Amino acid sequence: MILASNTLRTTGKLYDVYIDESAPISPGSGWILMNSGFSLFNVYFLFGATYIAILLATIRFFRYSNSFLNLFCLFLGISLVFCELLLNGHDFLPVSMAFFKLFLIVFKNLMTTTKIWKILLIGILLGLVSTSRIVFITIPVLFAFILMRFHRKNAALLLSFASITNISLNLYYYSINDFFQPIHILGKAQRLLGMNLLFFVTILGLGVLFFLSKTIQSDLAKIAKRVALVLAVFLMPVAYFELFRLHFDFAVWEGANYLMPISPFFVYYLCASYSELKK
Repeated sequence: MILASNTLRTTGKLYDVYIDESAPISPGSGWILMNSGFSLFNVYFLFGATYIAILLATIRFFRYSNSFLNLFCLFLGISLVFCELLLNGHDFLPVSMAFFKLFLIVFKNLMTTTKIWKILLIGILLGLVSTSRIVFITIPVLFAFILMRFHRKNAALLLSFASITNISLNLYYYSINDFFQPIHILGKAQRLLGMNLLFFVTILGLGVLFFLSKTIQSDLAKIAKRVALVLAVFLMPVAYFELFRLHFDFAVWEGANYLMPISPFFVYYLCASYSELKK
């Protein structure tokens, strides 16, 4: 993130610099541009904390109680993955917070008819965040697929605006760089799982998404649970197969990061379920 952002002072290509040949730059263009200020103004240490604060402010904005907010912080904060990512500056924590914040915004605003400018703004923001990793173009598809059960027009517009934002940015930076470094992510899952298992996981994930969409309810907690399950089908095999290939050496298990995007959705579901039990 820091290296790519700093190119805005020189070439602006984002990907004409390298950490080293074994560690290509993974974050995508829109995500880097959104957050370049943290690097350019030397406040990168605030990156993770800022996105956590924005998420908590969003939850509070939607009038959740203090006890719900405290419980959410407690469950999220006891995760070792959360603590590690907060302290080491990895952008997967802000990515995860951003996706969950957008989940709340999408399903709080777009399940009923709303103004097109609001869908446009949400769609552009979702498109920018979905560039964070090249595979996360699937997140707008996931949100729109679920939203379609409640409002087809809003879902179609959301997917269109998010996809146009994502694809146009990726194509532009792909065209101006000799090597578009974020694309290496596509090969990483293949190397970890192999083509046969990767194909199986993909089909299983799509099947789970289709099945869950048929039984979906308007309860936001249950929608969050379904999103967590779909993400888990795709991300957990990659995370745990890497651990297996590392012979369970937890000290170098980078794949644990892939569990982070699942966490806020599942924690939200747990907190909402607990709140219901108290009533």
